[in-house]
Amino acid sequence: MNNNTKRIIITITAISVLALSSCGGSDSSKHSSSKTSSTTESQIESKTDASSVSETTVTTSAAEDVSTEEVFSQTDESTDSSESDTSESAETASADAGVSDIQILEASADNTALSSGNATVTIGKKQIDLSGAYIIDGVDAEITGGTYESSGSDQNVFLVINGGSLKISNAEIVKTGDASTNDSKRSSDVSDDYNFYGMNSVILVVGEGSSAEISNCTITSDCSGANAVFSTANATANVSNVKINTTGNSSRGVYATYEGTINADHVDITTSGAHCAPIATDRGGGYVNITNSIVQCSGDGSPCIYSTGDIKVENVVGVATGSQAAVIEGKNSITMTNCDFTASGGNNGVMLYQSMSGDAADSDATANCSTLTMSGTTIRNNSEGPMFYIT
Repeated sequence: MNNNTKRIIITITAISVLALSSCGGSDSSKHSSSKTSSTTESQIESKTDASSVSETTVTTSAAEDVSTEEVFSQTDESTDSSESDTSESAETASADAGVSDIQILEASADNTALSSGNATVTIGKKQIDLSGAYIIDGVDAEITGGTYESSGSDQNVFLVINGGSLKISNAEIVKTGDASTNDSKRSSDVSDDYNFYGMNSVILVVGEGSSAEISNCTITSDCSGANAVFSTANATANVSNVKINTTGNSSRGVYATYEGTINADHVDITTSGAHCAPIATDRGGGYVNITNSIVQCSGDGSPCIYSTGDIKVENVVGVATGSQAAVIEGKNSITMTNCDFTASGGNNGVMLYQSMSGDAADSDATANCSTLTMSGTTIRNNSEGPMFYIT
């Protein structure tokens, strides 16, 4: 084994957890729909107690998926009970996931009065000029009911800064107006201002002490570079019983960068553009915790989950028809508990890799290796490639 050979560790223990880690290696590209063949030279270590493997299953249509065959061929006697238990977990996730009826109310007369505005903020090491149709600058704002829109390019609907807080419920939030600047190297994508710093997002929360609480709302993004809920620079967003739909490229569902945090429960996220993972982090890392939810994505390079930070999902059902179920970039992590994911069109089921883009630098890492941990979870890979692709 030479120094360039990567190691994959798949461990199945008595508490029914499958953990997969990748350390080292690099890839010069950053595309979650990679067409490269599987890393068949990787070393596989399986530590299996045949009597205890009961909850985690991985299924694939790829004949060359050696890793999963090697691990699960050792547990034939327990396969039936394993699949049964996992199916029950998936059914539980499906039954509990998603949103209940959302009632959009008339705007309350007691709503906090807000106006449009501009602000210059620092995110990471960059100063960026932002604009909001409704700006919450260091104040506490509470909104019940109503419809809130922005049709301007590069403008957020709600912009929360300088320790401000937004509490919004039973409202409709709509964003139109495409990003005005494309990436200089890849014209199909928008520039970093949208991907890393939240420009043109529907709801953007910036800075430590800034927060948003979004409940019983619908969020619609019908333009490019318009992520739905974006938390950055140590801000926090809490989302509950919310339906999100995005249609443009680079318009993700819940999205954290630069150590932003998003906690979401009972959300239903659908994305259809390219580079639109429903659940994602990016440069500078972030923390996303999702429970009892449904995610669907159909665009190229749009896995259900894309992590450059620490993402935890529980009782989540996800379907990706143009990409992987999950992608981890760099020394970061995804933890799945009682989930059910299906992937097709992405050439593999799950990818763990390191690009050279700088979006998952070691200084921002949340783990020692790229780490996927699954418990009570099913992932189905309907593509022609391997279940796991690791660089």
